[in-house]
Amino acid sequence: MPLVKTEPGREALQKRDRTLSPRERQILVITDGSRTRGQLLELLGLSAATQIDHLMQLGFLQNMERAPALLSHGSAPAPAPTPLPEARRSLVATKVYCTDMLQLIREPEAAAVMRAIQSSASEAELMDKVLLCLRYLQENTAASYASKVAARLAEIVPLQYCESLAECTAAGQPAHH
Repeated sequence: MPLVKTEPGREALQKRDRTLSPRERQILVITDGSRTRGQLLELLGLSAATQIDHLMQLGFLQNMERAPALLSHGSAPAPAPTPLPEARRSLVATKVYCTDMLQLIREPEAAAVMRAIQSSASEAELMDKVLLCLRYLQENTAASYASKVAARLAEIVPLQYCESLAECTAAGQPAHH
C-alpha cells in the first residue's frame, strides 16, 4: 500500500519543523503516494524503517487506503510522476528543491553548493548552480538517489532549461557496454 503525507506532515515540511531529523525530512519530501513502505526502504535503506514508523506514529505519514479524504478531494498523487505544465514550473521551486536535497547531505561541499545556489544573482547563474548541484549529487551520492533528484528536477525546472538539464543528466550516467 503506498504511503502518503498527511496534512500535518505537509505543514511540518512547510514550517521546517525543527523536531524532524534531516532523514525524516527526506522521507517526507520523497513520500508522494507513489511508493510503498518497501519501495521507500529499497531507496533509502533498511535503516529508514525506524524513521518511517516514527513519522507514521506522529501522524505525518499514513497508508493510502487510510486516506479516503485525500482521494475524495482529488489531491492524491498520480502513481507515476507526470511533467508539470509550464505554469507549475519555476526557478523558485527548483531552488528550494535543490536546497532541501543538499541540506540532507551533511558534507562541507554540499553546504558550499547550497550557498552558491542561494546566492545566485541571475536566472542563468541559478541554473548553472542547479546543474552544479546535480553533478555534485551524481558524483557523491548513490546513482538511484541522483537519478530521482534529476527526474524531479525535470518536472519542475522551466521548460527553457530542460535541455541543459537533460544534457547534464545524460553526462552523469554511467556508460552501458
